[in-house]
Amino acid sequence: MVRVNSSQQTQLAKSVSTSVIVLLVVITLYFNPKFQDPFNASKQIILIALTAWNVSFLLVSRHLIFQSLWLKRLFLLILLFDLLLLISTLSAPDLFIGFFGEELRRNGFVSYLCLTLNFICIVALS
Repeated sequence: MVRVNSSQQTQLAKSVSTSVIVLLVVITLYFNPKFQDPFNASKQIILIALTAWNVSFLLVSRHLIFQSLWLKRLFLLILLFDLLLLISTLSAPDLFIGFFGEELRRNGFVSYLCLTLNFICIVALS
C-alpha cells in the first residue's frame, strides 16, 4: 500500500475541494437543450463524471478512511445505506426508474450513489 505524506494529503484535499466547487458551479449553471430533460439529465451526467474524478482521489488515499474509528463507522453506515438503496432499487417495479430516477427528477440509485461517494471523498480528505 502506498502511503501519502501530509503535503500530498493537503494537495489531494485541495484538488477535491476544487473539484467540488467546480461540481457545484457547473451543475447549477449547465443545461443542454438537446436532451428531452434539459436540466436534470445533463446535471446527472456531470454528477457522474465528477464523481468518477473524486473517486480516483479516494482510491489513491483509501487508507485515510480506515485511520480513525469514526470514519470507519461513517463509511460502514454509508455502505449500509447504499446496500439498502440497491435492494430497494432491485425490488422496484420498473428497474430503469429505480436506477436512474423518474423523468424530470433523476433521483434514482445512480444519483444517490454518486452523492454518497462524493460525501465519503470530501469527509475522508478534509
